[in-house]
Amino acid sequence: MATDLTIDGRTYRLVRPVAVFALSVVTLGLYWLYWYYRANDDIRMYLRNYSIRPLVATLAIVGLFLAAPLVVLAVLAEVWWLLAVAAALVLVGWTGFLHTARRVVTAQEQAGAEPSSAGLALLLYIVAAFVGGSYLQAGLNRTWKGAAAAERERLAAESAAAPEPERLHPFPRPAPSPATNLVRPQDIGSRVTFQFELPNGFTSEAVGVFERWDPEAETYFVRKKDGTEVRVPARGVRHGKVIPDRPAAPQRG
Repeated sequence: MATDLTIDGRTYRLVRPVAVFALSVVTLGLYWLYWYYRANDDIRMYLRNYSIRPLVATLAIVGLFLAAPLVVLAVLAEVWWLLAVAAALVLVGWTGFLHTARRVVTAQEQAGAEPSSAGLALLLYIVAAFVGGSYLQAGLNRTWKGAAAAERERLAAESAAAPEPERLHPFPRPAPSPATNLVRPQDIGSRVTFQFELPNGFTSEAVGVFERWDPEAETYFVRKKDGTEVRVPARGVRHGKVIPDRPAAPQRG
Protein backbone atom coordinates (compact mmCIF):
# COMPACT_ATOMS: atom_id res chain seq x y z
CA MET A 1 0.00 0.00 0.00
CA ALA A 2 2.87 2.37 0.80
CA THR A 3 6.53 2.69 -0.14
CA ASP A 4 9.13 4.88 1.56
CA LEU A 5 11.74 6.95 -0.27
CA THR A 6 14.66 8.75 1.37
CA ILE A 7 15.41 12.26 0.09
CA ASP A 8 18.12 14.37 1.70
CA GLY A 9 18.09 12.13 4.76
CA ARG A 10 14.32 12.32 5.34
CA THR A 11 11.74 9.62 4.61
CA TYR A 12 8.81 10.42 2.32
CA ARG A 13 5.97 7.98 1.76
CA LEU A 14 4.40 6.95 -1.54
CA VAL A 15 0.74 6.12 -0.97
CA ARG A 16 -1.70 4.89 -3.59
CA PRO A 17 -4.34 7.57 -4.24
CA VAL A 18 -7.11 4.98 -4.08
CA ALA A 19 -5.86 3.97 -0.63
CA VAL A 20 -6.17 7.58 0.55
CA PHE A 21 -9.78 7.64 -0.66
CA ALA A 22 -10.70 4.23 0.76
CA LEU A 23 -9.16 4.81 4.20
CA SER A 24 -10.77 8.26 4.39
CA VAL A 25 -14.21 6.75 3.73
CA VAL A 26 -13.74 3.85 6.16
CA THR A 27 -12.55 6.13 8.99
CA LEU A 28 -15.22 8.79 8.29
CA GLY A 29 -12.58 11.37 7.43
CA LEU A 30 -10.19 10.82 10.35
CA TYR A 31 -7.49 9.32 8.13
CA TRP A 32 -8.00 12.16 5.66
CA LEU A 33 -7.18 14.72 8.36
CA TYR A 34 -4.03 12.75 9.29
CA TRP A 35 -3.06 12.53 5.63
CA TYR A 36 -3.59 16.28 5.16
CA TYR A 37 -1.38 17.10 8.15
CA ARG A 38 1.33 14.71 6.94
CA ALA A 39 1.24 16.13 3.39
CA ASN A 40 1.76 19.70 4.64
CA ASP A 41 4.54 18.57 6.98
CA ASP A 42 6.36 16.70 4.19
CA ILE A 43 6.11 19.70 1.87
CA ARG A 44 7.39 22.00 4.62
CA MET A 45 10.47 19.85 5.21
CA TYR A 46 11.16 19.23 1.51
CA LEU A 47 10.92 22.93 0.59
CA ARG A 48 12.55 23.95 3.89
CA ASN A 49 9.75 26.46 4.20
CA TYR A 50 9.25 26.57 7.95
CA SER A 51 6.52 29.18 7.67
CA ILE A 52 4.16 26.33 6.70
CA ARG A 53 2.18 25.27 9.76
CA PRO A 54 0.65 21.79 9.23
CA LEU A 55 -1.48 21.99 12.36
CA VAL A 56 -2.95 25.38 11.44
CA ALA A 57 -3.68 24.13 7.91
CA THR A 58 -5.43 21.06 9.31
CA LEU A 59 -7.53 23.08 11.76
CA ALA A 60 -8.79 25.20 8.86
CA ILE A 61 -10.02 22.03 7.18
CA VAL A 62 -11.64 20.80 10.40
CA GLY A 63 -13.66 24.01 10.49
CA LEU A 64 -14.96 23.19 7.04
CA PHE A 65 -16.41 19.91 8.32
CA LEU A 66 -18.40 21.89 10.90
CA ALA A 67 -20.14 24.03 8.29
CA ALA A 68 -22.89 21.52 7.43
CA PRO A 69 -24.04 21.00 11.06
CA LEU A 70 -24.11 24.77 11.53
CA VAL A 71 -26.38 25.20 8.52
CA VAL A 72 -28.78 22.56 9.89
CA LEU A 73 -28.75 24.21 13.31
CA ALA A 74 -29.37 27.65 11.77
CA VAL A 75 -32.42 26.39 9.89
CA LEU A 76 -33.90 24.42 12.78
CA ALA A 77 -33.33 27.12 15.41
CA GLU A 78 -33.82 30.02 13.00
CA VAL A 79 -30.52 31.52 14.12
CA TRP A 80 -29.62 32.99 10.78
CA TRP A 81 -26.28 34.51 11.76
CA LEU A 82 -24.96 30.95 12.00
CA LEU A 83 -25.24 30.81 8.21
CA ALA A 84 -22.61 33.54 8.00
CA VAL A 85 -20.36 31.55 10.33
CA ALA A 86 -20.83 28.44 8.19
CA ALA A 87 -20.04 30.40 5.01
CA ALA A 88 -16.85 31.79 6.63
CA LEU A 89 -15.73 28.28 7.62
CA VAL A 90 -16.31 27.04 4.07
CA LEU A 91 -14.33 29.93 2.61
CA VAL A 92 -11.44 29.40 5.04
CA GLY A 93 -11.38 25.67 4.32
CA TRP A 94 -11.40 26.09 0.55
CA THR A 95 -8.71 28.77 0.71
CA GLY A 96 -6.53 26.59 2.93
CA PHE A 97 -6.85 23.62 0.60
CA LEU A 98 -5.95 25.81 -2.38
CA HIS A 99 -2.80 26.96 -0.56
CA THR A 100 -1.86 23.32 0.07
CA ALA A 101 -2.44 22.47 -3.59
CA ARG A 102 -0.16 25.33 -4.63
CA ARG A 103 2.52 24.07 -2.24
CA VAL A 104 2.31 20.68 -3.92
CA VAL A 105 2.84 22.37 -7.30
CA THR A 106 5.85 24.28 -5.93
CA ALA A 107 7.37 21.03 -4.65
CA GLN A 108 6.77 19.40 -8.04
CA GLU A 109 8.54 22.26 -9.82
CA GLN A 110 11.53 21.93 -7.48
CA ALA A 111 11.66 18.16 -8.03
CA GLY A 112 11.27 18.48 -11.81
CA ALA A 113 8.07 16.42 -11.77
CA GLU A 114 4.97 16.86 -13.90
CA PRO A 115 2.94 19.57 -12.13
CA SER A 116 -0.61 19.11 -10.94
CA SER A 117 -3.34 21.74 -11.29
CA ALA A 118 -4.14 23.61 -8.09
CA GLY A 119 -7.44 24.77 -9.58
CA LEU A 120 -8.49 21.25 -10.55
CA ALA A 121 -7.52 20.00 -7.09
CA LEU A 122 -9.78 22.61 -5.47
CA LEU A 123 -12.64 21.78 -7.84
CA LEU A 124 -12.37 18.06 -7.02
CA TYR A 125 -12.21 18.93 -3.33
CA ILE A 126 -15.38 21.01 -3.54
CA VAL A 127 -17.20 18.19 -5.32
CA ALA A 128 -15.82 15.44 -3.04
CA ALA A 129 -13.15 16.22 -0.46
CA PHE A 130 -11.61 12.74 -0.48
CA VAL A 131 -11.26 12.79 -4.28
CA GLY A 132 -9.36 16.08 -4.08
CA GLY A 133 -7.01 14.55 -1.53
CA SER A 134 -6.39 11.53 -3.73
CA TYR A 135 -5.55 13.83 -6.64
CA LEU A 136 -2.98 15.70 -4.53
CA GLN A 137 -1.49 12.42 -3.30
CA ALA A 138 -0.91 11.37 -6.91
CA GLY A 139 0.95 14.66 -7.39
CA LEU A 140 2.99 14.10 -4.23
CA ASN A 141 3.96 10.61 -5.45
CA ARG A 142 5.38 12.16 -8.63
CA THR A 143 7.22 14.73 -6.52
CA TRP A 144 8.95 12.20 -4.28
CA LYS A 145 9.82 9.91 -7.20
CA GLY A 146 11.27 12.84 -9.17
CA ALA A 147 13.24 14.16 -6.19
CA ALA A 148 14.63 10.71 -5.35
CA ALA A 149 15.65 10.11 -8.97
CA ALA A 150 17.34 13.53 -9.15
CA GLU A 151 19.26 12.80 -5.95
CA ARG A 152 20.43 9.43 -7.28
CA GLU A 153 21.61 11.06 -10.51
CA ARG A 154 23.42 13.80 -8.59
CA LEU A 155 25.19 11.31 -6.33
CA ALA A 156 26.15 9.16 -9.32
CA ALA A 157 27.53 12.19 -11.17
CA GLU A 158 29.53 13.29 -8.14
CA SER A 159 30.90 9.79 -7.72
CA ALA A 160 31.88 9.57 -11.40
CA ALA A 161 33.51 13.01 -11.35
CA ALA A 162 35.47 12.39 -8.16
CA PRO A 163 39.23 11.98 -8.80
CA GLU A 164 41.02 8.78 -7.88
CA PRO A 165 42.69 9.49 -4.56
CA GLU A 166 45.50 6.93 -5.08
CA ARG A 167 46.61 8.50 -8.38
CA LEU A 168 46.10 12.22 -7.77
CA HIS A 169 46.59 12.32 -4.02
CA PRO A 170 49.28 9.89 -2.82
CA PHE A 171 48.68 10.98 0.77
CA PRO A 172 45.19 10.70 2.24
CA ARG A 173 43.47 14.01 2.84
CA PRO A 174 41.79 14.62 6.20
CA ALA A 175 38.05 14.10 6.19
CA PRO A 176 35.93 17.23 6.61
CA SER A 177 34.74 17.80 10.14
CA PRO A 178 31.13 16.68 10.65
CA ALA A 179 28.41 19.07 11.65
CA THR A 180 28.22 19.51 15.40
CA ASN A 181 25.30 20.94 17.30
CA LEU A 182 25.68 20.94 21.06
CA VAL A 183 22.67 23.16 21.77
CA ARG A 184 19.72 21.30 23.29
CA PRO A 185 16.14 22.51 23.76
CA GLN A 186 16.83 22.42 27.50
CA ASP A 187 19.41 25.21 27.07
CA ILE A 188 16.73 27.91 26.77
CA GLY A 189 17.97 31.11 28.38
CA SER A 190 21.63 30.46 27.58
CA ARG A 191 23.83 32.46 25.25
CA VAL A 192 24.50 30.42 22.13
CA THR A 193 26.26 30.66 18.82
CA PHE A 194 25.15 28.99 15.59
CA GLN A 195 26.54 28.60 12.11
CA PHE A 196 23.72 27.36 9.88
CA GLU A 197 22.69 26.90 6.27
CA LEU A 198 19.94 29.05 4.74
CA PRO A 199 17.33 27.61 2.32
CA ASN A 200 19.14 29.34 -0.58
CA GLY A 201 22.36 27.44 0.16
CA PHE A 202 24.26 30.29 1.81
CA THR A 203 25.44 30.15 5.40
CA SER A 204 24.75 32.56 8.22
CA GLU A 205 25.64 33.01 11.87
CA ALA A 206 23.60 33.88 14.93
CA VAL A 207 24.93 34.80 18.35
CA GLY A 208 22.58 35.71 21.18
CA VAL A 209 20.19 34.37 23.80
CA PHE A 210 18.32 31.14 23.04
CA GLU A 211 14.76 32.23 23.88
CA ARG A 212 12.52 29.42 22.69
CA TRP A 213 12.35 26.12 20.79
CA ASP A 214 9.64 25.18 18.29
CA PRO A 215 9.43 21.36 18.36
CA GLU A 216 6.98 21.23 15.45
CA ALA A 217 9.25 23.18 13.09
CA GLU A 218 12.47 21.95 14.80
CA THR A 219 13.65 25.56 14.98
CA TYR A 220 15.64 27.59 17.51
CA PHE A 221 14.72 31.23 18.15
CA VAL A 222 17.72 33.37 19.09
CA ARG A 223 17.53 36.97 20.30
CA LYS A 224 20.60 38.90 19.10
CA LYS A 225 22.28 41.75 20.93
CA ASP A 226 20.51 44.35 18.77
CA GLY A 227 17.11 42.92 19.77
CA THR A 228 16.31 41.15 16.50
CA GLU A 229 15.07 37.55 16.53
CA VAL A 230 16.70 34.94 14.31
CA ARG A 231 15.17 31.59 13.30
CA VAL A 232 17.71 28.79 13.18
CA PRO A 233 16.35 25.53 11.67
CA ALA A 234 17.96 22.56 13.43
CA ARG A 235 18.40 20.64 10.17
CA GLY A 236 20.55 23.43 8.75
CA VAL A 237 22.88 23.82 11.74
CA ARG A 238 26.54 23.13 10.96
CA HIS A 239 27.95 24.17 14.31
CA GLY A 240 26.15 25.16 17.47
CA LYS A 241 27.24 25.51 21.07
CA VAL A 242 26.40 27.21 24.34
CA ILE A 243 28.63 30.16 25.24
CA PRO A 244 29.66 29.85 28.91
CA ASP A 245 29.22 32.91 31.06
CA ARG A 246 32.37 34.85 31.73
CA PRO A 247 33.57 34.62 35.32
CA ALA A 248 32.91 37.77 37.31
CA ALA A 249 35.91 40.04 37.72
CA PRO A 250 37.31 40.00 41.27
CA GLN A 251 36.36 43.08 43.24
CA ARG A 252 39.12 45.20 44.52
CA GLY A 253 39.21 45.73 48.25
